[in-house]
Amino acid sequence: MEEIKALKAIEQVVNTSEDVRINFANLKRMAKGLINKKKKHWTEECPIDLSEFDEREKIAFMFVFNSISFSYWGHPK
Repeated sequence: MEEIKALKAIEQVVNTSEDVRINFANLKRMAKGLINKKKKHWTEECPIDLSEFDEREKIAFMFVFNSISFSYWGHPK
C-alpha cells in the first residue's frame, strides 16, 4: 500500500522526465534490502567518531554535515 502512495506522489516526474530513469526492479531489490537490514542509529553509521560529543554537539554536527551535503545543489553551482 505504501508503495502505491509513493509511486502516485512521483508519477508526474516519472512520466515527464527526460534525463532520469528509474530502474524499478533495482528499486524494489534495494527496498527489500533496507527492510531486512538491521537498523542502526545514525551515529553508528557516521564516518566520524561522535562518542565523545554531547547531544548538542551531535545535533550541531548533523546540521553542518547535512548543510555541506546540499551546498552543491542548485544554480549557480
